[in-house]
Amino acid sequence: MDAETWDGFLLGGLASCYLCALHRFHDPRLLKSCQALKLVEPITVKEDSSSHHEASEGEDNLTIGYQSGKRADDPSETRCSPPPMYAWTLVNPMRGPTLGRRGGISFISLRSANKKYVASHSRDSGAVLTAFARLPDECYVICAVFDRLTLDRLTLAEPPQGPPGPSSSLLNTKIVRGYAPAKKRAKNSDGGRNKENVADSDHSEGDVKQTEEQFKKKDTDVCYEIKKSDVMGRYLIAKRDIKAGEIVIEEPALAVGPCAGCGLICLGCYRELDECSIHKCPSCKWPLCSDMCPGRGKWVGHSREECEVFKNIAPNYGDLDDLKDSYQAIMPLRCLLLKSCCPEKWSALSAMEAHNGLRRARGDIWPTNEKHVVDRIVKAWRLAHDPDEIHTVCGILEVNAFEVGGSGASARALYDRAYLLAHECTPSTTHTDAEKRDGRPIIIRAAVPHKAGDLITLCYAYTLQGTLKRREHIQHSKFFSCICKRCSDPTELGTYASAFRCPKCAGRMLSTAPLDAAAAWKCGDNGCPYTMPAAAVQLLLKRLTDEFEQIDANDVRGFEAFLHKYRNVLHTTHYLCLSAKHSLSQLYGKVAEYMIHEMPDEELNRKIAICRDLMGVFDIIEPGYSRLRGVTLYELHAPLMILTTRDFEKKAITKENLRNRLKEIVNCLTESALILGFEPSQSSEGLMASAAREALTKIKTWEKIIGKIS
Repeated sequence: MDAETWDGFLLGGLASCYLCALHRFHDPRLLKSCQALKLVEPITVKEDSSSHHEASEGEDNLTIGYQSGKRADDPSETRCSPPPMYAWTLVNPMRGPTLGRRGGISFISLRSANKKYVASHSRDSGAVLTAFARLPDECYVICAVFDRLTLDRLTLAEPPQGPPGPSSSLLNTKIVRGYAPAKKRAKNSDGGRNKENVADSDHSEGDVKQTEEQFKKKDTDVCYEIKKSDVMGRYLIAKRDIKAGEIVIEEPALAVGPCAGCGLICLGCYRELDECSIHKCPSCKWPLCSDMCPGRGKWVGHSREECEVFKNIAPNYGDLDDLKDSYQAIMPLRCLLLKSCCPEKWSALSAMEAHNGLRRARGDIWPTNEKHVVDRIVKAWRLAHDPDEIHTVCGILEVNAFEVGGSGASARALYDRAYLLAHECTPSTTHTDAEKRDGRPIIIRAAVPHKAGDLITLCYAYTLQGTLKRREHIQHSKFFSCICKRCSDPTELGTYASAFRCPKCAGRMLSTAPLDAAAAWKCGDNGCPYTMPAAAVQLLLKRLTDEFEQIDANDVRGFEAFLHKYRNVLHTTHYLCLSAKHSLSQLYGKVAEYMIHEMPDEELNRKIAICRDLMGVFDIIEPGYSRLRGVTLYELHAPLMILTTRDFEKKAITKENLRNRLKEIVNCLTESALILGFEPSQSSEGLMASAAREALTKIKTWEKIIGKIS
């Protein structure tokens, strides 16, 4: 099984749960690892493997098993019960499946990474759900047992507290590619950091809903004020001193809709849909995940107003490519509907910059919007909207929208004030969107302390890119040239994130004028006079970037080989090297052949060195309470803890050294828990925060041996 498939099982999990992978006859390596990490527990099932496993009263843990010698060629097949030796109960179920119907038969859709699982029709009590996944070379059969569930009300038991420390959540954290290749970001109109949000999954339907009036009450003590200048337009500064971690803005969305270029998604919750079994809105027949979609009837999802309009516009299910293309017009249409159904929101939206003049002068943007949005709304859908107004809305979205959503969602949103934050390539804030809360508010927090009068900023580009790439992206998507302190400094604030190795003396090759893409590059070390023309540097960068993007996201050896191959071409902190190290920092300890408890000391020390290299840069380009720092601190603690434990067991460490090591581990965990504690509890970052807190509690037991640690 390849690394990508392992990743789908290990990191995505069945319905976002921990999943014991099911190989043809089961894989003893993985099963042993899962047992060692206490992610699975054996259960007792009947010896008769041909009969169903009946759920007893109160049994509600998700159970997975494997039936050997059976191919799941027929998705309608329902009879499967795992032999006792292959039956395991997941200790930590995280998220419920998605409900749906196909041809009048109820089914449950269980997603793991990019894999698709379809469960069969269930009974009212003691339901046995059989799920099938078609994978290369093998076919896997999974049995899920629930107690007294119906397809309209599917619940999982509260997960018990898992073991703390590095073994608690290492298989649960998603791997995020360090440098997101353009082609993999293509379906999102903008790959900048202000477009990458983590969705809040904390709030169920029973939670108290926050109305817009409640949001307005919070505004009585705003910590910012709006300023205006000819150069920056409107922007925000600190009205008073702001503490790190303090909420700067919390406000509901004006409008939410599909990203341009997204796939086939639910119009209510923006989750990806199975093209083979599309559920349709009962009223307008447009795609939804189910009749119970949480976004159905909501103005941040598939609203009643939109449904009324779409009743007269038949979706083209005969041509799925055309149906997907029509999604480009849905978010602009939702904005246009505000004009009649919510004038106050329309007024706030209309105050945003569209840059029509600059966009019209571009040979690509205006014609594309004319074809895919304006013509779709006016000609294909025959709706009475002014074409110029539609173009303006497109511009407002391109310039001001935030990408939102987690767990596979693909959406963008507009907010009344969040768009006013100025851009800087070393942002002073971080943010999440609360997906499950009424109004889908965005929460912007100060990542660093602000003094009264300080500019409040976020980054419109990806901070782990070099100056050339960041400025190119901002100019292309936001229609201005960044001249921030990082872009203006050839060394990028001492990080050397764009530096090449001088072929003559191995010194650092830097741009002589980083704000001028045509400026020559020169070696400034030891008086070396070597120079390279900008065109040669850009050609080299393109070639290296293309090669980097060909590396599989889970290929440890591929990233290490890239770093070794170009060690004499790229500076050690060049952004391509940083991106490779960022991926490696998360891959080491989580993928097949590199499980954290099985890694030799040499590989553990390699992970430590990588994390320290990254922290040295992240402290500068994303200082304070940033996700990059929080996640990397968590990744750093794990190998430190494993090595410390091994040395302690071998009695190869003094009491003083043990105390010092544990102090560093405690510091990593404490700061990581603090930073990631601001994230939604069921996001990968939120789960890391929980694991960090549990590990801190566990480490306290060491004080019985060595005395107080901190």
